[in-house]
Amino acid sequence: MATFLEILLVAMLGMLATSVRLQRLRRFRSVSALMSGGWLWVAAGYLLGPQSLGVVSTDTIASLTPILVIGLGWISLMVGMQAQRSVLVTLPSWVWRVAAIDVLATSILVGGATWIALRRWPGAQSPLAASVGVVMIVASAIGWSMETRWAMAKSPTGAHALVMLLRGAGGAVSLAAIALFAVSQSLSPNGATTPAAGGFATLALTTIAMALFGVAAGVFTRWLLRLAADSRADFLVVLLGVVSLTAGLGASVGVSPMLAPFALGAASANLVGVRLRAFERVILEAEHVVAAIFATLAGALLLTPAGLNGYALAGAVLVWRVGAKPMLAWLAPRSEMDAQQATPQPAGRTRLRYREGFCLIRQSPIAIVLGVALVVADPSDTARLLLGVVVLVGLGAEFASFLVNHDWRRDALLRNVGETEA
Repeated sequence: MATFLEILLVAMLGMLATSVRLQRLRRFRSVSALMSGGWLWVAAGYLLGPQSLGVVSTDTIASLTPILVIGLGWISLMVGMQAQRSVLVTLPSWVWRVAAIDVLATSILVGGATWIALRRWPGAQSPLAASVGVVMIVASAIGWSMETRWAMAKSPTGAHALVMLLRGAGGAVSLAAIALFAVSQSLSPNGATTPAAGGFATLALTTIAMALFGVAAGVFTRWLLRLAADSRADFLVVLLGVVSLTAGLGASVGVSPMLAPFALGAASANLVGVRLRAFERVILEAEHVVAAIFATLAGALLLTPAGLNGYALAGAVLVWRVGAKPMLAWLAPRSEMDAQQATPQPAGRTRLRYREGFCLIRQSPIAIVLGVALVVADPSDTARLLLGVVVLVGLGAEFASFLVNHDWRRDALLRNVGETEA
C-alpha cells in the first residue's frame, strides 16, 4: 500500500505543475526560471527521496521502471517529430553551422573532460557509466533551453535571428543529443535490462532493426490516425499504443527504449500529413506533467558527489556553458536581411552581442531526461552521481543566466520610485 501512495504522490506533483494558480507565479522572473527549468520539482524530489526525508524510496522508483520506459519513449517521440523535412529544409545555413559547431566542440571538450574525470573518480566503477555515462554528459551539455521570451525582450533589433537560433539550432541539437545517447546506449553491452548476446555485431544489427521498426511503426501510425479521424480520445489511444510498443520492445530486446520511438517520431512527422498538427497537440498537452514527473524522480534518484572529482566535472561543464556557449550567437546574423545576402560586407554586417548570447547557457530540459534514462538502464551509484552532475550544471547555468539577464537597473529605479513615494 505504501508503494502505491508514493506513486500517487509523484503523480500529484506532476499534476500540480500544470495548475492555474502555480502557473500564475511565472510573472515573477526568479520563480519562472525555477519552474521552466524544472528545478522546483528537482528540489521537491530531493526532499522526498532517500537522501532526505525518505518519503519516496528507491524500491518505489524501481517499480516505476515500466512507466518510466513509456515516458522516455514519449519524450523521444516529441523530439523525433522535430525532424520534419519541410521545416528542416527552410533553416538557413548558419543555423546548421551553429548546431554542428556545438555538437562537435562539446563532444571533444566535454567528452574528453568526462572521460578523464571518470578514470580518476574512485566511486565510478560501473562499466555502463564508464561508457554510456560519458555520452550522457556530452548529450546533456549539447544545446540549450529553447525559451524565447528573454530574446524578444532583450534583443528587439536582432530578435528574429536570436529566436531562429534558439528554435532552429536548438531543435537540431536536440535531435543530435537524443540520437547520440540512444545509439550509444543500444551499442553498449551493459546498456540494457536484457543485453543481447553475440558481441558488438549483434548489438549493431539489433540497433538497426529497432530503428527500422520505429520507421515501420510510423507508417502504421499514419494508418491508425486515418481511422481515428478527428477524435482526440482515439489520438491518445494511438499515442499510448505506439509509444508503449516501440519503447517496450526496445527495452525487451536489449536496446535503448528511446531509439525506436525517436525513429517513430521522425517518420510520423514526415508521413502523417494533415493530421500531424492535431496529433502533436495531443502529445504536447502532457508535456509539463511528464517533465515535472521526470524532474521529481531526478531529484529523488541523484547522488551529490562525495569528493572533489564530481564537483570538478560539474564545474568544468559549467565553465564550458557560461564561457563558450554565448560565442555561438556571434555566428547568427543580426537581421534576416544579413542572413539572405549573397555577399555580405564584413564591415557592415553586425553580429549579436556576446551578452545577448547568454540565453544559450541555460541547460536543455532533455538533460534531466537523459540522466534519468541512464539510471533506469543502470541503477548504480555511478549513474546516480552523474545525474547529480547534470543537476549541478543545470542549476549553475540557471543562476548565471539569471544574474546576467536580470534587469538590475530597472529594479533599482523601482526601489527609488517607491522610496520617493513613501
